[in-house]
Amino acid sequence: MKVMFVNRHGKLSLPVARLKSDAAHNILPGPSVHKNGKAKPATNNQSQVISLVPPAQRTRWHCGICSKSLSSKRSYDEHMNIHNDARPFACDHCDYAAASQMTLRRHKLRSHTARRDWGYKCPYCYESYMEPASYQQHVQSRHFGRSATFGCPYTQCTFQSKCFRHFREHLAKHNSYES
Repeated sequence: MKVMFVNRHGKLSLPVARLKSDAAHNILPGPSVHKNGKAKPATNNQSQVISLVPPAQRTRWHCGICSKSLSSKRSYDEHMNIHNDARPFACDHCDYAAASQMTLRRHKLRSHTARRDWGYKCPYCYESYMEPASYQQHVQSRHFGRSATFGCPYTQCTFQSKCFRHFREHLAKHNSYES
């Protein structure tokens, strides 16, 4: 069994057995604090080093091709599909095949699901997103600083609404007057 530890960047690093005895002490995270507020001293004991790593960060699978560390055999197998150009996950709607279940799921949402059914809808425009990170990036980059109130951009008009649909209908009236 390889014993791994967390380096100062929070990543798993070399097995402790390869380090000099004082090296493990220097790269462990700072002292942890007990409930009573007193600091617990860091340890050089190899059996205690592994206990400092949360179970979710204990890597068991390592790719020999690109050195990526994976947390489960399933993740490792799907990762190896990428290197082997294997695509065992087939779409049941078209001829697309993916290397991982997550990639296939993303494909189905993007290609075979209506945008209106995607879970993250922008309150300011028509955009909708499957993933929260994409939605947040959109709102921050396109609508940063906007409030939930939509005001008419025409200077002589004082129309405001919290409903984008009403705002859009109002703008359509302005556009019909100009035609």
